[in-house]
Amino acid sequence: DFVEIRGNTRTNLKVLDAAMTLTELNEAGPACSADDIRRLEETLAAAEGILVLSGNVGPGVPEDIYRRLTETAQRRGLQVILDADGGLFREGIQAGPDVIKPNRFELSQYFGMPEETLDTDTMISLARQLMEAGTRLVVISMGEDGSLFVTADRALVLPALKIPFQSAVGAGDAMVAGLACSLEQGLDLEQTAVLAVALSAGACMTEGTQPADAVAVEDLKVRVTWEEA
Repeated sequence: DFVEIRGNTRTNLKVLDAAMTLTELNEAGPACSADDIRRLEETLAAAEGILVLSGNVGPGVPEDIYRRLTETAQRRGLQVILDADGGLFREGIQAGPDVIKPNRFELSQYFGMPEETLDTDTMISLARQLMEAGTRLVVISMGEDGSLFVTADRALVLPALKIPFQSAVGAGDAMVAGLACSLEQGLDLEQTAVLAVALSAGACMTEGTQPADAVAVEDLKVRVTWEEA
């Protein structure tokens, strides 16, 4: 159910060299007017299900947009997942979305700490600080170092799976998709972590933005391990 605006959808170029180093050339996208934003808010005000607020926003969109949309969703009883950085993240977490998925760099950026100083215990502590507004789960993705799934009273450390790597493009989005499926199905913390990690690893096994197929994801799920921190 799209809210159409003037201008063309932006194009993002992802360039991989022989060493599999990724360079991203992301366009800013078309400008959004106040009327565009109002129509979006009206559309979401009547929505049901799970709201995922993910990625950047176009020119003309205020940094508090994810906070406002989270508040609107919460009034309707929707669950919200936030996956953003910078000002969008800083504003969005104030509304206490149900799930937040920063990567390690975004976490270090928000707290003003060098990324290399963020060991497991530190990241768990910082994640729980992010829960003060009501967030129930913080998932920290760490690339080749795996991921952390942190609640108020538990923390799971999941190593990255060894896979035939093709591209990390879309890996974070695939993990968010797994988190949304988990909320919808009411999965517990372990089940949530297994599904999200398997989907993310599956995305890394395909070229470009192609998602992994269901058979590959099921095979990956049985390989996911975790330990309590």
